[in-house]
Amino acid sequence: MYEMVPAAPKLRVQLADAGKGIQLTWSLDTTSDMAAIESYQLYAYQENKNVPVNSSLWKNIGKLEALPLPMACTLTQFTAGHTYHFLVRAIDVYKRYSAFSNPGTIHLRTPATVNLS
Repeated sequence: MYEMVPAAPKLRVQLADAGKGIQLTWSLDTTSDMAAIESYQLYAYQENKNVPVNSSLWKNIGKLEALPLPMACTLTQFTAGHTYHFLVRAIDVYKRYSAFSNPGTIHLRTPATVNLS
C-alpha cells in the first residue's frame, strides 16, 4: 500500500516562558494512509530591512527527531531588536519532505516584549 507524504505542519511562534527564548510549536493533520514522520527540519532567517526578501535568506537551523504531536522547541540564540521568521517541514520514513509550514514571525523588541504575526 502506498503511504502519502506528510501534510505541511501548522506552526505557532511565541515568546518562551519568562522571555528566555522563542518557542516554536507545531502539529499537522495525520491520516491512516500517511507515512510515519521520522524528523522535522527547522528554518529561520533574520530580517534585514536593507536586503530584499529571497529564498537564500532561509537557513536550516536544525533537525529534530519526531516525537508525538504536538512538537515544540525553544530557541535561545536570538537578539532583541530584530525580527525573525521560521518554517518547519516534516521528513517521513521514506526521506520524503512535506511542504513547508506557514511562516511564523516574531519581533523581539526587548527581552520582555514581543510582537507576533
